[in-house]
Amino acid sequence: MRVASSEWEAARGVVCDQRSYPVNLAHNVNCEARPRVACASSECLRTLVGHTGGVWSSQMRENVIISGSTDRTLKVWDAETGECIHTLYGHTSTVRCMHLHEKRDSSGAFPVAASEAPRVVSGSRDATLRVWDIETGQCLHVLMGHVAAVRCVQYDGRRVVSGAYDFMVKVWDPETETCLHTLQGHTNRVYSLQSLTSGMELKDNILVSGNADSTVKIWDIKTGQCLQTLQ
Repeated sequence: MRVASSEWEAARGVVCDQRSYPVNLAHNVNCEARPRVACASSECLRTLVGHTGGVWSSQMRENVIISGSTDRTLKVWDAETGECIHTLYGHTSTVRCMHLHEKRDSSGAFPVAASEAPRVVSGSRDATLRVWDIETGQCLHVLMGHVAAVRCVQYDGRRVVSGAYDFMVKVWDPETETCLHTLQGHTNRVYSLQSLTSGMELKDNILVSGNADSTVKIWDIKTGQCLQTLQ
């Protein structure tokens, strides 16, 4: 998927689903009406237009795309039809990052129960994070504690970890909206969060954070302890 990869798209809030599919895909859509960056290995299948500001973040699972914009909203899209299913209102500044998590049963299918519906956590320049139910479009929780823009977020279904321009990494219990730990040690803006294990989910409590002070820190988010500093 390609999101706002040209100046034209960034200025107009355009999201383009650019997955690699066979050329004769039935849902292929002509995107020539709008300028786009050429890609030799894939086709632009659908252009999602609806944001009124630049698109700065996105996530995709199955046939659902979620985008975040400088227009202060998130939008939930059906990737097959191009329909905007929900517009999520609540942030008061740019939606800068997000992480989508969905629970699956033992067969790998999505559960039916509403309480198990996929959720996305968004972080904003308004210094807050919001937890959303993407099936209903409802904002379930608001996490407040950072004092500057939230730049990155991870969510494993139980814990939210956020990094911000206040030099802090925070570990949250989203259900109680409680900050469990504030991980201090960086001396500049925290730009990225990753796990040491495969995939994007947190496992074994190990988190890697990187920032503009040119260091990488390895944390145990269960204890709040910094295990290593790489520089």
